[in-house]
Amino acid sequence: MEARIRTIKPEAFASESLAAVSLTAERTFVGLVTQADDHGRFRDQPAVLAALLWSLRPDHGPVGVKDALAQLATQDLVRRCAGADGKRYLHILTRHLHQKINRPSGIRSRRERNSRTRAP
Repeated sequence: MEARIRTIKPEAFASESLAAVSLTAERTFVGLVTQADDHGRFRDQPAVLAALLWSLRPDHGPVGVKDALAQLATQDLVRRCAGADGKRYLHILTRHLHQKINRPSGIRSRRERNSRTRAP
């Protein structure tokens, strides 16, 4: 999955739930928005996220990202879960409040394609 240019709404900076987490967790959240798909989904891999979001800050490694994700989950900003394939996933629960997608990426999975082609 490729990172996308995303717009963060100004209201995000007045979010009580974002204000309740550390600045590191808040920056991790903003970084997640750039990495997640249009539906706010991404793999829950702290080491990969640390490399993507904190590559020039070696003091913010996988352990720090794991802590940031725990803070975000506690504030119901993200949900962490296991998929049917046994892999860990993240879902940004508040993406509609904090993000505007100007150009959707389109259909990324067979399931999405099938759900869009079915008659109501």
